[in-house]
Amino acid sequence: MTLSTCTLIIITVVSPLAASYVDRAATVADMTATRKTEKYSTLSSTYRFEPIAVENLGVFSSTTLNFISELGRRICVHTGDARKTSYLFQRISIMLQRFNSVLEFYLNNVVNLHPLTPHIIPSYTHKMANVS
Repeated sequence: MTLSTCTLIIITVVSPLAASYVDRAATVADMTATRKTEKYSTLSSTYRFEPIAVENLGVFSSTTLNFISELGRRICVHTGDARKTSYLFQRISIMLQRFNSVLEFYLNNVVNLHPLTPHIIPSYTHKMANVS
């Protein structure tokens, strides 16, 4: 990766409880990461694409695990603190818990349904560009 390359990070939280995923054998996070990679495959070579796909129950896609582990390793080298990778995973876990609480509030108060009703749990995507 050169200094002129921008990293485009697409963060997707998906629910394996959704009716469209219930019968799937593969992890929903891996399937979502693959779909995002295919969707953004036409980006020019000035961008590096990293799909961050996490199930709302806590499972990370394999590409997400690799990316966050490498990012954490680089932060550790830069700061000299070997705990930075653990901190990074902890922060993501906290964000996921906050997402789940917002989702539960939405389903209980706006939609007025139980939060684990499989047919109405959508997946959410948050887009963020990071210049590296």
